[in-house]
Amino acid sequence: MNGGEKMIKKFLSIVVTLVVAFSSFGHIEASTEVTLSNWDIFEAGMYIPHNSSYQQDQMNYAFFDKVLVGNEIINNWGSPSTDTDSLTLTSTTNANNLVFDINTTGWDAMWGPDGAIDDSPWQLSAKNHISVIKDHPYTLSFDASWKRGNCSEKNIKISIFDQNTNYSYSLETIDVNNGRVRHYEKSFTANDSGELDISILMGAFTYSYEKGYTSEALPANGTLSISGFKVVDNYVEPEPDVKPTPDKKSDNTIKKTQLGQVKGVKVKNTAKKKVKITWKKVSNAKVYQLSVNGKKSKTSKTKKVLKGSKYKKGKIVKVKIRALANGSYTTGNWSKVIKKKMKK
Repeated sequence: MNGGEKMIKKFLSIVVTLVVAFSSFGHIEASTEVTLSNWDIFEAGMYIPHNSSYQQDQMNYAFFDKVLVGNEIINNWGSPSTDTDSLTLTSTTNANNLVFDINTTGWDAMWGPDGAIDDSPWQLSAKNHISVIKDHPYTLSFDASWKRGNCSEKNIKISIFDQNTNYSYSLETIDVNNGRVRHYEKSFTANDSGELDISILMGAFTYSYEKGYTSEALPANGTLSISGFKVVDNYVEPEPDVKPTPDKKSDNTIKKTQLGQVKGVKVKNTAKKKVKITWKKVSNAKVYQLSVNGKKSKTSKTKKVLKGSKYKKGKIVKVKIRALANGSYTTGNWSKVIKKKMKK
């Protein structure tokens, strides 16, 4: 193995070590892509204002030449020139790539005596239905492009709407320049569990155009492409509150030292019915326990004087002593038992 191979092997070893270490530290849950529904493609009947010079037969014009959902072709919406009166056609696939061949965005606006008074992009739309979970954060994203158009840009509205609660999460207009790709991304958090409608609205922007807000000419025609349409659930399950398991091999408790054994115990019959017991001091001891003929008592001194008939002449006295635990010290062992016969 040459030097280069050794360096590569060492580098790979470091990478593996880091991966293992990171994995043991905690796990990362990947975001989950939400399943899309089949698409509802809507085309409204063309509206001709009362003061228009256009002929009635122009109402037979289709807004869409066709729509591609993946590889599926959608066409033949309801109109006087077709055998169906359906304005909504549903795809048989939930593909995330769509191509709208728009013949015209039409005259889709609210009209008053003086002409258009508002935009009405809802007249051409593609709607998808997704299921969401309460309090989960989501991200909607896609790329849009506009080409072969008779205007320098195409305006579209993006709507995120809850039909059950009548709540709008978002409704915003974006412009897609001719020949360029526009990336769109929107984050939102579900207020409730259920179904949301996400719509791409691409009808006319008559009012905006007439007021100079957009350069989208009317009637606009061209190809609007939507690619990579997806909704991602970014929810991450919280780490469980796991209490650390004590390591049986390691004892973190403070080890205490046992006090020494009491030594030098002496028993003297100093007077009639009187006995004096003395012993040597034990280092770090504060209290001693005495056992005299089985009866226990305590003292902080190193001597004890006892009186009574128990200690009259001829009686045998048995004594043992030990130092009691305190602080970081445990109780010491009993001293040797000292026997003494009373002579007074």
